[in-house]
Amino acid sequence: MARPIGRIAVVGAGLMGHAIALACAEAGVRVRLTDIDRRVLAGAARKIDGVFATLVKNRVITGRRARAARGRLELVNGLDAAVEDAELVQESVQENAGLKKRLFAELDRVCGHDTILATNTSSIRIGEIAAATHRPDRVVGVHWISPAYLMPVIEVVAGKATSKRTMGRAVDYVRRLAKFPVLVKDTPGFVINRIQMAMLNEAVDLVDKGVASALDVDAAIRIALGSRLAIFGPLCCNDIFVTKRTSLNLLAYLYAETGQDKFKPGGLLRRLAQAGDDGVFSGRGFFRYPGSKASTLARRDKALIMLMSRLREFERRNPFSGCLRPRRLS
Repeated sequence: MARPIGRIAVVGAGLMGHAIALACAEAGVRVRLTDIDRRVLAGAARKIDGVFATLVKNRVITGRRARAARGRLELVNGLDAAVEDAELVQESVQENAGLKKRLFAELDRVCGHDTILATNTSSIRIGEIAAATHRPDRVVGVHWISPAYLMPVIEVVAGKATSKRTMGRAVDYVRRLAKFPVLVKDTPGFVINRIQMAMLNEAVDLVDKGVASALDVDAAIRIALGSRLAIFGPLCCNDIFVTKRTSLNLLAYLYAETGQDKFKPGGLLRRLAQAGDDGVFSGRGFFRYPGSKASTLARRDKALIMLMSRLREFERRNPFSGCLRPRRLS
């Protein structure tokens, strides 16, 4: 059994890189952070200290824990010095395929034979990046969500050549950081950005066409959809709030009215509807629901009551309607 990863290097100290390094150090991992631009690296140091101060002020961690974490985080000039002895190198440079491939070719040259090369790409195929190396079996996607030191989920993405051992070590590493690994096969955008970008594009389109204001679109999503998705996720929501036939009818109407393929009902949804797999209403859908429908719906409502109560309390103590108390544009 491979020992847990205890030493990493983060390459790229910008928006994501400095936050990833901080999160890893706070979780007990020794981290070297580097960037080709010394000014960016110096700025990262200031940002890291500012984030630690915020975490301490809000009682996420103690001052003692913050100081210990800061002591595990070293800012290093030069790629060779940063990756020396690293068991895993986390790339976090700009989302540019050419830049990432050039960096991975260089990492392949300077890193130890067994070093895992992890990319923080949010959209580029892992296999495309891995092809720039002679170790595609040890290249894996480890995609963090911003802000990395707060968000609990990390996508762990397997390229076609990524070995099971590499995936296993990457998953263990993510769990050691007290994060939840979401396992994904290599596809553009993976899971989170495939859904997030589709939702963003639709929201922008609605505002652009004057259907609703930016404030109202955000309010509708945040309050109506966001509260449910925070607990259940979109597939579970479909199982416990609506029947598959209703979903098919809604999609069919939108498809007929707009002619847009994004509303064309998917094959899996059709198969579930045809089989009568109506989620909580039949006992199975995307998931299984043992027990009575009434008891499952009662648990659903209890979860929503708890969440909505917390949200109302949050709004009372720290008003946050949309994006930092937005105002309608004139």
